Amino acid sequence: MEKRQEAFHEMIARLHNIFNIKVNVIGTPLGNTGRPTMYAINHVSNLDGLIVNGPIENASNIADSGVADWKFMSVGPLARALDTVFVQHVGKKISDEEKARIVQETCDAAQAPFDKGSNLILFPEGTMSDGAQLLKFRPAIFSLAYREGNENLAIQPVVLEVASVDGQPVPKGEFSELRERYARYTKETVDLGNGKKKYISNKSMLALIWDMATNKEIVFDLTFLPEMDKNAYHDHVELAGATRAAIGKTMDLEEFKP
Repeated sequence: MEKRQEAFHEMIARLHNIFNIKVNVIGTPLGNTGRPTMYAINHVSNLDGLIVNGPIENASNIADSGVADWKFMSVGPLARALDTVFVQHVGKKISDEEKARIVQETCDAAQAPFDKGSNLILFPEGTMSDGAQLLKFRPAIFSLAYREGNENLAIQPVVLEVASVDGQPVPKGEFSELRERYARYTKETVDLGNGKKKYISNKSMLALIWDMATNKEIVFDLTFLPEMDKNAYHDHVELAGATRAAIGKTMDLEEFKP
């Protein structure tokens, strides 16, 4: 796994050069210090992994089970080789019992990296936004913070922002056409049942890659915020909400302004 991670980071560095990507890292990833860490990060694009995995060491990503079958750019085989945690999407038209089963299986799967001495990268919105808002967090995996044996597990909020495109600053906390050069968010979805969904009115992956390829330079701010004090919250739902608030404040979103 260590050699695969090294090869993955080398590939990321090459892709950064190809797409003229620069990442400003603010703060310290706690997992890089040897502390088992769950990184909770806002989700803007299918390429977020290309940005956040650079400075983060020894971490597994979490993804929808459908990603394992992606043949585009060999995403599926690469994800499997990197011990990605694949989870099933919880559909709306399922029984409470089925939902509870899927949630339990998801949490157990997300525990695996910590049992192996690794870390976990989590996008708790569960889907992408336009980068000028923050969707509600799905709290289930935050329950791992309170699972027996995870007393030393850190929950670290991380903020991913497009700082500038072709030298033009991207305004914080509001919609920007510049951010659209990177964002790929779902404007509408159709639930197909069995945990599957279809995205519509959505930028294609080819269009996203074309936008990235035609950028002269794109700069990201990746801010690692202080660890959440999980003992300050009643349960994982409150912890997820507080983590979301920490990220939203840093993004300067109107919802979180005093």
